[in-house]
Amino acid sequence: MIKALLGVGILSTLISIAIIIFIIVIVILTFLAINNLHRLPKIQDSIENIEKHLRFLAKYERERLIKEGYITQDADSNASPINHYANSGDTWICKKCGDRNLSLSSYCKGCGTYK
Repeated sequence: MIKALLGVGILSTLISIAIIIFIIVIVILTFLAINNLHRLPKIQDSIENIEKHLRFLAKYERERLIKEGYITQDADSNASPINHYANSGDTWICKKCGDRNLSLSSYCKGCGTYK
């Protein structure tokens, strides 16, 4: 009977230790999460800087495309450069709507019709 009580005692002790370790881990993770909240504004600033840089690169790329003759000055500034490059390489013209598509495309970007 004493051996049985010792077995139960060891089991309950192990369970208690596991619960204490679990609570300690939760407290540490909570501390780390709260401690990193001050970094959110820095992360937001980094994202805004990346967006500004991407807008600058898009403007630069548009100016380069105009300079090299791929697009005109009055071309839609929101248009994707890949559409303008289509005229300089292998393309196919959709039989249904007449849109020019890259040769790699299996369907028309304008109407969705397959080659």
